[in-house]
Amino acid sequence: MTELGLVEQRWPRPAGRLLPVIVTETPRDRIPAYLLAVTLLQPRGEVVAETVARVARMASPGLKKWVVIGAIASLLVVAAMAYVGVQQAAARSEAAARTAMHKQLTTDAARALELCQGGAYQEAFAELTKIGTMPDAPSQARVAREDCAMAWLRKGRVTVGHTTFEQLVAPLKPVLAQALVAGASGPRAGDLHAHLGWADALIRLDGKTVSVDPESSFRRSVEVDPRNVYGHAMWANWMLRRGSSQQSEALKHFEIALAERRDVAFVRNLQLGMMITSEGLAAEALRVLNEMRKRGETLDPQHKPRVWSYLYARAYREPEGRRLTEAVPPAEALDTFRWLFSRNDLDASQQPLWRYVEGLLLARSGHSEEARPDLEALRRELQASRTDGPLFDAVVALLARK
Repeated sequence: MTELGLVEQRWPRPAGRLLPVIVTETPRDRIPAYLLAVTLLQPRGEVVAETVARVARMASPGLKKWVVIGAIASLLVVAAMAYVGVQQAAARSEAAARTAMHKQLTTDAARALELCQGGAYQEAFAELTKIGTMPDAPSQARVAREDCAMAWLRKGRVTVGHTTFEQLVAPLKPVLAQALVAGASGPRAGDLHAHLGWADALIRLDGKTVSVDPESSFRRSVEVDPRNVYGHAMWANWMLRRGSSQQSEALKHFEIALAERRDVAFVRNLQLGMMITSEGLAAEALRVLNEMRKRGETLDPQHKPRVWSYLYARAYREPEGRRLTEAVPPAEALDTFRWLFSRNDLDASQQPLWRYVEGLLLARSGHSEEARPDLEALRRELQASRTDGPLFDAVVALLARK
């Protein structure tokens, strides 16, 4: 062969895989010297056609037919391999793009959920909804959207006269229901059922719709997950809202919820939210506060003014004062009172009552002599300011006790 040099190159390749072959011009300075001694084919048009034609001219008449067929077959193989290579490269490129998009959407969903947990419920929920409707949206985005909906239901607020709970829950309930239809099970299903019940309970607070019954969802929650925190806590709160007939059962539900040690702050808010303002549950509220102190929990600041007003502000009256030391042991009652309120944190009008309550709890816990000096000073101050009334009478009576 004087016009065409054919060089076969071999390289290792994985079994069953075709490697791409691309026909390109070889720079002359890279061609070995022994190949430059022969005539090289330099196609000017269609590579396959020119190669076949040149080979045909080179072959003898007897071999021309088979040479042409062989050349065509070889070039078809090369073309097929090149096509497969291009297809494989495109597939890899597409897969890489999908992977990158999936990773980005997962990151965006995590950031949106963090935003939701920080209190920007509406903005975060809208972003998660947008992510969830995109092609190939990751499952994490769907789960994050459900988590955001549940967080919004637990902590969302409405403005009286401007928004209602029914408006709040309208876009959230379908998300939770769809998750259950999609096959959520176990604790996840328990959470979803509980929050669907909570959504219905919130709607009932509007006072306009009484047809929805949250109790069936709460019951379903603890059926699919017997120790579900939200199912028990939300159901207990609902029971207490309906009156005292289910009080003992509600307390048991709260006990189960707290034993799980999950989202304790939310459970405590539901618990104290109903107990603090209820005369029949005041002693139970004091026991809850004492337990929180002993466990090292933190009281939500929103509860402190209410605790003061409903549990301590009338301690100078005998029934309320006696309740403070009968709900829990007197020494623990004193520790809980000091844990809740510091004298210097109260304004001047509240400090006389604080001093009386501390003196009362000291006396009831066996430290009357320790309490006496400040009680004597308080009596003199009230007398000097001509502040008579129930508090002054209570201080005098306490000092008179041995």
